[in-house]
Amino acid sequence: MLGALNRAVGYAVAAYISALVAHERADALSVGLKIGLVIGIFTAVLGPFTPFIEWVADHVPEKRMGVFGIGLILIGFAMQSVQYWVALLDVGVRP
Repeated sequence: MLGALNRAVGYAVAAYISALVAHERADALSVGLKIGLVIGIFTAVLGPFTPFIEWVADHVPEKRMGVFGIGLILIGFAMQSVQYWVALLDVGVRP
């Protein structure tokens, strides 16, 4: 959880500074908080699944690794990149 918090704060600060550099002073704080929270939440939720996927990949017989291995690679890619796409596309949550 500390890793997710550290990552959230780091990305929030980076987004805030980026918004200031882009001369978006009015929205800089909201951009920083939004991106930091999205990345922090996704890191906290998806992070615990990474060791399980690595364990499964290590214990799959070589004969079955073809299609299953490609699936594991795609799942790993999706887990690593979905948080950035959500932040970049500004996906909102509707109650």
